[in-house]
Amino acid sequence: AAHEGVKVLNMYSYNIPLQPTKIDLIREKMKLRLAFKSRSYASLLKLPIIEDPIFELFNQVCWDAIFSGQPRLLMVVAWTAIRRAIEKGVERHLPHMLVALGTLLGKKGNIKAANEIGNVALTVSENFRDNKADYSSTRFANYAGIIFY
Repeated sequence: AAHEGVKVLNMYSYNIPLQPTKIDLIREKMKLRLAFKSRSYASLLKLPIIEDPIFELFNQVCWDAIFSGQPRLLMVVAWTAIRRAIEKGVERHLPHMLVALGTLLGKKGNIKAANEIGNVALTVSENFRDNKADYSSTRFANYAGIIFY
């Protein structure tokens, strides 16, 4: 399912590889650093709130990737979604993707980044309390992910 979602995202000119290599991860990480311009994940808290249906697809692909054992794909898709958020604004599915990314980074031993991303995800999710399903699933996934640390 993740690969089908990537194919759809690529129809929107994202050029996400179906099976990212280490080189792809390095390239995408550099793109993310350039987009952040020396800021941290906390800078996402200052972005405007938007409605953008493509974030739902990003979110679904992230979770499909994590549950199908494709951590590199998760990282590339999440970083691409974060770059879109930096350009356009924060959408209600972004916190859930941040939780997936933070959980993966925590499992890989990058506890500092995982905690920062998790805290940002929780704070951003406060903007979407009216959507009980997204709000509660983001909070649940964030707290459940902490168990892995």
